[in-house]
Amino acid sequence: MVLFDGGTSLTKILYRVFRNGLPENLKHLVAQPEVIRLKDTTFIQSIGELSSQISGWVQLPPKKENKYYAVGKIAKDLGATSSIRTLKHEAFVPKILAAVAAIAHMENIAADTFTLNLWCLLPYSEYSNREELEKSLSRALKGYWIKDYRIKADLRLYNCYPEGVGLALELRRRLGIEEWKKQKKVALLIFGYRNTTCLFFENGIFSQLLSTSSDYGFYHLLDFAAHKLPGISREKIQEAIVTVTSQYLDVQQQKKRSTLLTKVDSSWLLKEIPLDQQASKKKKIEAALNAAKFHYWELIVKFLKEIDCSEVNAMYYGGGSGIFIKDKLSQYCQERDIPLLSSSELNSLKSSAHSLIPLREILKLKSYEEESFIAQNLELRFADVWNLCINATNYEPEYFQERSA
Repeated sequence: MVLFDGGTSLTKILYRVFRNGLPENLKHLVAQPEVIRLKDTTFIQSIGELSSQISGWVQLPPKKENKYYAVGKIAKDLGATSSIRTLKHEAFVPKILAAVAAIAHMENIAADTFTLNLWCLLPYSEYSNREELEKSLSRALKGYWIKDYRIKADLRLYNCYPEGVGLALELRRRLGIEEWKKQKKVALLIFGYRNTTCLFFENGIFSQLLSTSSDYGFYHLLDFAAHKLPGISREKIQEAIVTVTSQYLDVQQQKKRSTLLTKVDSSWLLKEIPLDQQASKKKKIEAALNAAKFHYWELIVKFLKEIDCSEVNAMYYGGGSGIFIKDKLSQYCQERDIPLLSSSELNSLKSSAHSLIPLREILKLKSYEEESFIAQNLELRFADVWNLCINATNYEPEYFQERSA
């Protein structure tokens, strides 16, 4: 069982192996998003030691055509970049093949003896390619290569959904089907690196006519900041984004509490700057980031006007980039009296449904793995595919738990 979210900033995968019909623990994989076509692979290694990272190359059939693709860190080391001009589905097949090969390698699964059930997410603007992608995947899975090893799998189940469907399914579960149907018009926003998508639901029914996806992605913020900071690239700013634990005082309860805060760590961008210049450079970086955030938010406002959210009963949002504009989005909705809830706040909904255990607990991460999981803000970035896993794959109810209000 593989659930695939091929994001432009990070590929996110959940998977579960079944042996003799019995399920094992849910696990995760991530990969850098880069993919590059190769003429040959004599100068690079195949998938080597793997933990939770995918990095390697695949050869698509037929073998005589020499269709080689490097995926993940290897592709980045070879100079590939995560282009915002490249549509996600164009790298869809090599990424999934690399993930399947990595799972087979790590789990000691014989390379030609397993079946594959696959769920995947695409931007709504690329969702129409789902049938073509299924054909390409089915053809490739009949036999492709990692170095000298042939991988063969039976694609028994293939389901492709627009990004945001995982969150929509969890909303329906929490509200209950009847309450979900009572919602006259709901907007579900996904803030991604390359795209901003809005899925509309009318009386609980997905509206293909109203739903849309734009290219007003988070990369605009990065590019705007990079333009104002000569010598600092989009990729370098992105690498400086970290999630840290921040302490605050709960005035009502008079208790110290902690929350996760995602920010651009300017000290990361100052590493190569002489000490006597760091103070002035830091001010320039912070000013550029503030201007870039304003620019990004203006694009989001433009998008909200284009899709016309004036008559929605409620707005929900997710995606790793939403955290940078949540204050602006909250103010926008307050001024228009629109209830707003993020993917990280779903457990606050009053419902009879069981709350979700945090994904990092389900994955049984070791302490150092959990630190990395938090630092990369993977709880939020995995939210859509995690909720899809819960609601679309018959994931066992034993993993739900009651949470007191």
